[in-house]
Amino acid sequence: EPINTPWRIVRKGNRIVGAWPVEKVSGDFIAIAGNGRKVLVEAKSRDEGNLSWSMFQPNQINALFDNHKWGALSLVAWVRGKEVKLIEWPIPGFGPGRGIEWEKVSCV
Repeated sequence: EPINTPWRIVRKGNRIVGAWPVEKVSGDFIAIAGNGRKVLVEAKSRDEGNLSWSMFQPNQINALFDNHKWGALSLVAWVRGKEVKLIEWPIPGFGPGRGIEWEKVSCV
């Protein structure tokens, strides 16, 4: 189930000239696994290069860590074109100033 992000819209007449999120949310998707375990998914899209720590907002990182700490499953969905890799959080060796390569990702 997607987690909706509330947006503030700026209009000039009938045209939308700007928009920005007004609230920080815990992730992009939330689910309950068949065993009753909560699953939180943060989705990132990057067609080239590494997935970098800087692509994550502090509230997203905190939500992934908190969810994991409480015994739930935290996942990062890395979307590249038509492919998606689900990566369990925390990701070994991933942190500030560090990235992960598509080819070296261990998937769930």
